[in-house]
Amino acid sequence: MSTTGSLRGMTIAGVQYRVPADADVELKLSPFEVTAIATSGETMFKMEIISPDFTGIPLSVSADEAESLKDASLSTEDISLSLVMADQREYKAQGRISFDTLSSMENKAVINAMPNNALGAWELF
Repeated sequence: MSTTGSLRGMTIAGVQYRVPADADVELKLSPFEVTAIATSGETMFKMEIISPDFTGIPLSVSADEAESLKDASLSTEDISLSLVMADQREYKAQGRISFDTLSSMENKAVINAMPNNALGAWELF
């Protein structure tokens, strides 16, 4: 039986963050973007390496946690990243985050998580 739904948790640099119940994130599982190039003969396929990021990760944060996220997003060093999915799968990587927005009404931060290695990016546990 398959299980799908909200994220169960997110850990950034060893700090566990709360995730809203309606959290829905997107993950690029392939480290390649494949495009077709039409020719007068067989189609050629271009495989361009991309970063397999988790995007649009919402986190419920306090003011102090928002500051910690801001500091983490400014870091020039890799940090540990971990996301636990609804079915208990856990994706882990070393990498960076970008801090997109902070909603003042709900104290909801939205971040993106980027692994430091596109080809060996997220390890599944």
